[in-house]
Amino acid sequence: MASGTSYLYMESDLTLELQNLRDKDNVAETGATVTASLYAFATLLIKAGAAVDKGGAPNEVGLPIDTGHGLETGDVIRIVGTIYYDGEWTLTGSSANEIIFESAYTTETLIGDETVYVGILNGTGIDLPHVSDGNYAGAFPDTVVPLREGSDYYLIYDVDADPTFLFIRKKVKAAYYQGE
Repeated sequence: MASGTSYLYMESDLTLELQNLRDKDNVAETGATVTASLYAFATLLIKAGAAVDKGGAPNEVGLPIDTGHGLETGDVIRIVGTIYYDGEWTLTGSSANEIIFESAYTTETLIGDETVYVGILNGTGIDLPHVSDGNYAGAFPDTVVPLREGSDYYLIYDVDADPTFLFIRKKVKAAYYQGE
């Protein structure tokens, strides 16, 4: 099982590192698939209610959300806390009180404390290849929306290391480091 990281560095060249990834026996993890995504620090809550089968080909699902969410078609979100719809999605539509995305439909009644994180434009799903024992690194594309230094964001790592999947969420403050 992959567990924990010690440091996050975001340099002016947009590189990102996940360092010191270890398995349950404290051995450096070398075979994991790691992606990183940046999300705005503010989160939204799903409203209590039912998931809705919107139909279509491919099929779409609607989830109730608070009015005034500000989400639009094309926004990348991550849903956490549902039974069937956790994960990263690109919105195919929205209304004042609903978000819509492509997914197979499964009946689910939402209790109202499920969370939606809003992705930073071009800052989600960034591959971090293995570079040395327990260390993974990659770069955000030049098109990532600039972060405000000193502002808070969520950095979410998806780590797939046989046989488990680990989801690491870390509140980070945007800071730039000029390498030597």
